[in-house]
Amino acid sequence: MCREPLTADTVESLQLEMAARLLARAADLLADIRATSVQLGFLGDRMTEALRGVVRITHNRGHPPSGSGAGREEARDPREGAAER
Repeated sequence: MCREPLTADTVESLQLEMAARLLARAADLLADIRATSVQLGFLGDRMTEALRGVVRITHNRGHPPSGSGAGREEARDPREGAAER
């Protein structure tokens, strides 16, 4: 079965939908006093990925983030080079 290739618009739409779902899940998890540090760490990692995607989408659409240095770090994973610190 052949599938049509995903277009950039489709990929962006999926990324934004996933970010919205993640945001809803984040609110639930942060309100749960039983949430573990592992769960919160996983959530933080996924939220970081989602925000990178949103920043990339806005940049690609000609609306780069404004402010002091906003977006400069978007491509860099903060865990990279952590051993060097």
